[in-house]
Amino acid sequence: MHSNVSVGRSSDGQLIYMCGLLPLHSEITVSRAKNITLLGLPEIIKDTRPDFHSYTIIPNTPTCWEQQSMSAEYGFDKLYSILDYKKEIGGSVKGNCLNDNQIFTYASLKDKQNSKPFLSLILTVSTHQPYREHVQCEFEITDNSLPHKYINYLINCHYADAQIGEYIRSLKESGLYNNSLIIIVSDHEPPFAFMDM
Repeated sequence: MHSNVSVGRSSDGQLIYMCGLLPLHSEITVSRAKNITLLGLPEIIKDTRPDFHSYTIIPNTPTCWEQQSMSAEYGFDKLYSILDYKKEIGGSVKGNCLNDNQIFTYASLKDKQNSKPFLSLILTVSTHQPYREHVQCEFEITDNSLPHKYINYLINCHYADAQIGEYIRSLKESGLYNNSLIIIVSDHEPPFAFMDM
């Protein structure tokens, strides 16, 4: 299988699954696409379901990879970021990104506040390099034959899966699971060079 993403990686992926378009190979596509009207998934859904509310939840700032501009171009009604999380929830944020637990806790809050049915795009970050350390969770890998960074990556994958599982359970308990379209994506594919493999 050959990936269609190019120099924009994560933002290229979003362009593909939001609009069905392939990215440029000569430059980061969102730097040009942020000023172009696109027909994105939220707009397509609203043509047949005008009551559909849509939003994006990202772990970092709205300017990172042109998320604010592109979210609007895809037709999302709202973008929520680390800045909104800090205002509404507060608490400790390590570094310049929300962790996946914070992302999905915030997504649950926003889901319950917004009218249904809804479309949401949730970006996760725990599987992003570098893999010098892993998130703190109960899951361990004790196979010392594996590279240390690869073990960290696998633990982070388990953590991300657990957070998604909790989020889905929350959607079902609140009655939102069958009335919504939710897209959950990790940042991008794992670069094996960062895993000492």
